[in-house]
Amino acid sequence: MMKRFVKLIMLFVFATGCGRVDRDLSNDSHYMGVIGKQYRTKIELLVYRFKGNKFETIGESGGGIELPPINETKGKEFPYRYYDTYVFGVLPAGSEFRVAMVREEGAYNNAFIYYYVEITKSDDRQWVGKTVNVSSRIIASDDPLTFKSGITEEMSFDNN
Repeated sequence: MMKRFVKLIMLFVFATGCGRVDRDLSNDSHYMGVIGKQYRTKIELLVYRFKGNKFETIGESGGGIELPPINETKGKEFPYRYYDTYVFGVLPAGSEFRVAMVREEGAYNNAFIYYYVEITKSDDRQWVGKTVNVSSRIIASDDPLTFKSGITEEMSFDNN
């Protein structure tokens, strides 16, 4: 009887707490206003992927054990491994990207919002056309999407 009870408890925990969330929020009314917005980088950003992640990410260099300082990437042959991070290169300042997709991903009780952008212009042509995730470390707020000061500038176009 006790074994059956334990099995039922384990099944309940698995069914309610271990599920995966993987959904596109691009058409959700809360996020759809950010789709298509364009930004220009003000600083160099690293292009990297943490071990086990699916997509490359752009973010600020930082030092420590997660991301190398940008000056340590000079002269390196990419990609290279920095602790548990794969560094693919540097996105130059002045590069441009547009928000292509917003997704909610993760465990059922611990999902995160991810912004995926398409790089549309860069002096380093290898990045143009590539879709990457935006690091949460360079986002000041996601309600609405706002980048930390000094990282990017939103591009506006006058239709007149």
